[in-house]
Order: sequence, then structure tokens, then C-alpha cells
Amino acid sequence: LLERHPELVGDEARLYRYFKTKFSSYLKDVLRRQESQKRQFDKMAYEEIGDVAHAIPAGGLWLDDYVAYREVLVQVEEALSEADRKQFQALVRGERFKGRQALLRKVRPYFSGFDQG
Repeated sequence: LLERHPELVGDEARLYRYFKTKFSSYLKDVLRRQESQKRQFDKMAYEEIGDVAHAIPAGGLWLDDYVAYREVLVQVEEALSEADRKQFQALVRGERFKGRQALLRKVRPYFSGFDQG
């Protein structure tokens, strides 16, 4: 644009208008090309998310599973000693510590209902 119109270098307002016009024209051309009958292969793929939402795996827990999970966490913390409770909180945070596997074995029965297998 500046090569064709060097007088725009100093005039920012005119440069903005030229660029805005060129850019909007470019976008309109792209959209027209996509919509034309003979160029259906150039059209961008579009799927309504509601039609394919069932195929997208949901990350995380459903609300009822989350509520049950929070209740189990409270039960586990109440059943543990103070030292084990601190280790359990570190386990929930994803930290590494000595005795981690022993603690996992101790609390695993509480979470048996959440097995994905």
C-alpha cells in the first residue's frame, strides 16, 4: 500500500482509511469467493457445535460426581491423623513426598466408586 501511495507515509489518518478500506474489501472478497457455487471446495468447514457436542469428551467431573468427590475428601481428612492429613493435602495438590505410595494405598478404598475402569 505504501509503495503505491508514498504520500500516505506522513498522513496517518488517510493511511488508516486506505488500510481499512483495503482490508474490508479483502475480507468481503474472501467471503464472496467462499459462498460462490463454483468454489464450494474453497469453503471453510463449519459444524454447528450442538450437532457434534456428543462427540467431544467432557473434561473433568459432572456436578454430582464433583459433589460426591468433595464429600469423600472431607471423610478422608476426618479419618486421617494430623500428619497424614498434611500429607493428604500435599497429595491433592500433586506434590511429591516420602510415603506417598503408602498414603495412596491407605486412601484408595475411599475412592473406589470413582474408578473409570
